[in-house]
Amino acid sequence: MTKKKSMYWGALTTAGMETIATSEFSGIQLRIFFGLVTYLMDKETNEIPQTKKDILTDLKSHNIDLGQATLYRALKELVNAQFLTELWVKNENKQKKKKRGYMVNPFIIYFGRQPNLPEKLKEFERLTELAVEPDTNGEIYSMARFTITPELFELIHDEMELPTNQTKTIWG
Repeated sequence: MTKKKSMYWGALTTAGMETIATSEFSGIQLRIFFGLVTYLMDKETNEIPQTKKDILTDLKSHNIDLGQATLYRALKELVNAQFLTELWVKNENKQKKKKRGYMVNPFIIYFGRQPNLPEKLKEFERLTELAVEPDTNGEIYSMARFTITPELFELIHDEMELPTNQTKTIWG
C-alpha cells in the first residue's frame, strides 16, 4: 500500500520559526503543538474543532501519550503565547458561549491548497480581537504580537490589493 501524498502545502513562517526558537516552551509543549498541527488541524481553516478530551484521545492515538493536566496546561500556555486562540460559539437558547476548539496562528504555521493566507490572518485577528494601532511610521508589521517581516507584510498587502493609504487599517 502506498502512502497518499497530501494535497496541501505548508509553511512555517520566519516569524514562526523565530517565535518557536525564542519561546520558553518545554519539549512536551512543542510536541503537543506540532502534534495538533500535524494530526488534528483542519488544513483549510487552521482550526482544531475538538474538545480538550477529544484532543487528548486523538493525540494518544498518534503516540503522543500524556496526562490530562499536562495537555490542559500546554493548551493554556499555547493560547497565552498566541500560538493558538480559542474558538467559541453561542448556544442557541443561551447567551453563554461554548468553546468549540482552537485555531492555530497562521502567522506561525500556514497550510492550504491555495494561497488564502490573508483571509486566515484576518480571521485569526478577528477571533483574538487584536486591535493593532499603526505606529507613526506606518510600519504596521512592527506592531504585531509576532514580528511580521516586511516581505510577509508586502505579500499580504499585494494579495489583498489594498491602496497604500489603507494598509494601516488591515489589522485593526
